[in-house]
Amino acid sequence: QKIDFEKPETKVIPITKTRRLFSPLRAVGAVLLIATLGVAVYILSGRQGQEEVFAKITKTRKDTPTLTLEDKSTITLAQNAQITFPEKFSQKHRTIQFQGQAHFAIAPDRARPFIIKTNQNATIKVLGTSFWITAYPDTDHVEVNVTAGKVELASQTQQIILQAGESGIMAGKGEMIKTNTRDLETENRQKTYSLNFKDAPLPAVIEKLNKTCGTKIEFSPELLHCSLTVNFDNQDIETILQILTETLEIKQTQGRQGITLLTGKGCL
Repeated sequence: QKIDFEKPETKVIPITKTRRLFSPLRAVGAVLLIATLGVAVYILSGRQGQEEVFAKITKTRKDTPTLTLEDKSTITLAQNAQITFPEKFSQKHRTIQFQGQAHFAIAPDRARPFIIKTNQNATIKVLGTSFWITAYPDTDHVEVNVTAGKVELASQTQQIILQAGESGIMAGKGEMIKTNTRDLETENRQKTYSLNFKDAPLPAVIEKLNKTCGTKIEFSPELLHCSLTVNFDNQDIETILQILTETLEIKQTQGRQGITLLTGKGCL
């Protein structure tokens, strides 16, 4: 069955003033819409000699390919994640703005640290490594799970160094918590949640679970138009996923980078 996707909502991205360029730039405005992949990309450049070209990418659906930046770093965005970055990084640092959830694999470059800024005033600084970041805009928590290398997680008042196998959480007041990733995953599996959904679209249910439970759940395009009514009363994430898959008659499999993938024939 062929599914017609709705076009993602377009947004205007303000020009960001940065360093002076060596050669003047003419004002350029371009919008690239890749409807089949559900990625909205906007590229704007500013006035002559005053601004760099910036791009903002918003993943709105499943099956968006991994984004490769100009330094060869790669970022795999989860549902509805957003990233803002320059067309070309400066010679001193590589800085981007991020919200949502994504896996980062940063290309090594000791001369130019990679800096990720979030809406919660958290800063993640790396030289070359791979890790997960969860930093949804409507929460005051930032979580970093390091899979390789070393990462610095800093608030306005504290900072911690995380190595492979460690996780760091920045709480609402900038307080830092460091723990073993496996311990954190075990703790998350043991937590129980009470969530209610009534005629809720599956994408909204998955986004809520990812935000509330710290999960990394994705779904195949066939399930985009599925919806369900269900009440979870003090149940752990494994029970929630079991109820979810049985209700919609779908399957769950463990994918790479710790992602749980939901697949099925779709809903009428």
